[in-house]
Amino acid sequence: GLFSAFLLADRIVVETRKLGEPEGVRWVASLGDDIELSSSHREKVGTSVTLTLKPEFARYAEQREPMEKAIHEFADFLPVPIHLGGDKTRVNVIHVPWFEPTPDPESLELELESYFSETPLDVIPIRLEKPVPVAGALYVSPRRTPGFSSDATVAVTIRRMVISRDIRGLLPSWAGFLRGVLELSGCVPTASREDLV
Repeated sequence: GLFSAFLLADRIVVETRKLGEPEGVRWVASLGDDIELSSSHREKVGTSVTLTLKPEFARYAEQREPMEKAIHEFADFLPVPIHLGGDKTRVNVIHVPWFEPTPDPESLELELESYFSETPLDVIPIRLEKPVPVAGALYVSPRRTPGFSSDATVAVTIRRMVISRDIRGLLPSWAGFLRGVLELSGCVPTASREDLV
């Protein structure tokens, strides 16, 4: 959640204003226990999150390339646009076919090919509701041979945030030729704030 930002930041400021409301809300938290909540004179509808980076991480904000790489690595599919340095061009992809209830097979294959940099031999769309909701796609990799490769590699997202690009043990050990992306919307990622201070 939001408190995982304390891995990199000393302070977080969230300013938000809802459509139809005359003023917004300002929420400020630091590494201590105090959280400040006040009204905000934000003119635009929407939300902004500002991190004050710890000194040892400040260099990451000075270079665009590492920031873009981190966004593509972990936040490419978040359903909100991410802009860097006030640019109007969105950095993140937001939408990919494997999030659709009935994805177009050709679009799905092309997006997997782009994401994993290899052409799938076959694509398996995944859509389950029980025992837990799972959506996404697996594919047969041309680089994997059963019995001669490592475990299957799956990227996992929760609420479209990439939790890991390399979850192992999720698929059977004999399925080393499979790769893919799974959205586990029924799971909840957690980070303890106490562990960060």
